[in-house]
Amino acid sequence: MLVDSWNVQWFDETPSTNVEVKNRINEGVAPGYVAVGRKQTSGYGMRGHVWVSPVGGLYFSLLLQPTLPPEQLSEIPMRVARAVMEGLQPLSIEELTIKPQNDIVLKRSYSPDSETREKLVGISTEIYKERLCVGIGVNVFHPEDEKEPTGANIPVYLEDFNTRELSLETVLNAVLPVLNAKLVV
Repeated sequence: MLVDSWNVQWFDETPSTNVEVKNRINEGVAPGYVAVGRKQTSGYGMRGHVWVSPVGGLYFSLLLQPTLPPEQLSEIPMRVARAVMEGLQPLSIEELTIKPQNDIVLKRSYSPDSETREKLVGISTEIYKERLCVGIGVNVFHPEDEKEPTGANIPVYLEDFNTRELSLETVLNAVLPVLNAKLVV
C-alpha cells in the first residue's frame, strides 16, 4: 500500500497538476496528495512534451515518497502504466496495452513497428525534492473543440468504448485503489 488514504483536491482549471503537486511539496504536504484538473493550460509530459489538456479529460498528479533504490527508479513509469491499465480495463470494452514506457493505447492499434497508435493515457514521472510526482492524463470524453489529430498518437476516448455510465470521478475512483494496492515506488 502506498498511502493510508488519498488527499484529493479538484481544480476546474490549473496550469498543470504536476505544478500543483510541486507547490504542495514546497508547502510540506505529505505523500498521498492528489491534484486533479478538469483542464490544464500548460500540461506537460515526459521530456517536456506538451500535453493538450482540454475539458473532457481526467488529468491528475500524485505526490508519492519513493522507496526504491535509485537504480530502479527508471522502472516507475512502466509500473504506473500497469496499475493504471488494470484500473481502467473494467471500464473498457477494448483491450488495452502499454506502449513502453509511459502510454496506454488500444491493443488493436499497437505494434512496436507501427507509426501511429490510438492513445488513451499518457503518464509522466519526475523526482522533485526527493519526492515523486506522477502525472496521469486519461482521455475520457471528447473535447468540445476537438481538433484533427496530428503526429503518431491519435487520441481515443473512453466514452467510445465503455459499458458503464462515466464521469471523471468514476474513472479516478477506478484507478486510485489499484495504484494504492499494486504500485511500489
